[in-house]
Amino acid sequence: MPEAQVLAYLHRHYVAWLLQGQWDPELSLPEGTYPTDGEWMLVTWRCASPLKRAGWSAAEALVEQRFAGVCDVWPLCRGEQVSALAMAKTLSTPAMQAMVWVAATAVAEELSGAGDSPAQVCLGDVCQSYTALPTATLSELNVWWTVRSRLSPQERREHRKRIQNYLKKGQYGHISGYAARCLQRDGQRDGAYWYWIPLVMESFWMQTSTPMSLLTAYLDNAAILRDGADAMVAWLHKTCAELKRTSVPDDPIRRVMDSISRDCSLPYSQTNLAEGLGLTPAYFSRLFERRAGVRFTDYLTRARIERAQQCLRGGASLGEVAQASGFQRKSYFCEVFKKQTGMTALHYRAMHRKGDGQ
Repeated sequence: MPEAQVLAYLHRHYVAWLLQGQWDPELSLPEGTYPTDGEWMLVTWRCASPLKRAGWSAAEALVEQRFAGVCDVWPLCRGEQVSALAMAKTLSTPAMQAMVWVAATAVAEELSGAGDSPAQVCLGDVCQSYTALPTATLSELNVWWTVRSRLSPQERREHRKRIQNYLKKGQYGHISGYAARCLQRDGQRDGAYWYWIPLVMESFWMQTSTPMSLLTAYLDNAAILRDGADAMVAWLHKTCAELKRTSVPDDPIRRVMDSISRDCSLPYSQTNLAEGLGLTPAYFSRLFERRAGVRFTDYLTRARIERAQQCLRGGASLGEVAQASGFQRKSYFCEVFKKQTGMTALHYRAMHRKGDGQ
């Protein structure tokens, strides 16, 4: 068997053993079997329902396809979870972090295609050695990116609001110009333009539910690495032009529901949403209840509790769960969780862990 196939086989099995916390490669295989240069991390996607065994290979191929040109990956699909070991010379630069975010998000969207809710993405800490992976912490995608983004929460909110206003008015051509002016004003040192790529994608999702296939169609990582902010702005200009060409009137309430489904951690406000749609809060409330069958606040709370349950099943801390599901304070999250589910978040997490062990 060729050496590359042998290593791929070992990597895939290491992912399985790593997730179970049962294996140390240094104790099981000869020294030198695993590379010592480069940086490593673990990425997982947890689907709302188990994937059929016939689709496991397709899910693994999807991960390899999306990460091609970004870093080496060795994926493994089992049941409702797809996991991958990622390796590159460096994974800790702004460029690599943004590219990993895009690839992981694209995989989540496609894995969710056949399901009713999006796949939950978790990424691990970057490790300097292969054998350090068992001690790395996995964080939900939004938590992971918030920690690493150099744009403050306030900056992200301001930029997102401006981009969404342009989208609402159909002023697609203004978006790339706005980004270019901000980058020129704030400087482009340390690859700051990379942090704009997830920001722009999130803004488009919230306002237009734009699929990743369109958002990544003109994304050229090599060009951005070579030409910096100019290439990033060029990507944004082409994407906006394509969106303008293909855009059709849509259901604004459906757009809000899709946005919550994609990321319920964002600071949604019925008043701000109504204002953004050009409606009064009272009319927005009636329209939403008529369209969704429940009140806006109940819909949002239900979505956040469902996301919290996903995070708890993954073993996240209460602070991480609260942040990932959109609760500003851990204590308030715990209060709402118990009211909605009839049990404490700690009890729910412990019960799930007990169930895994049976």
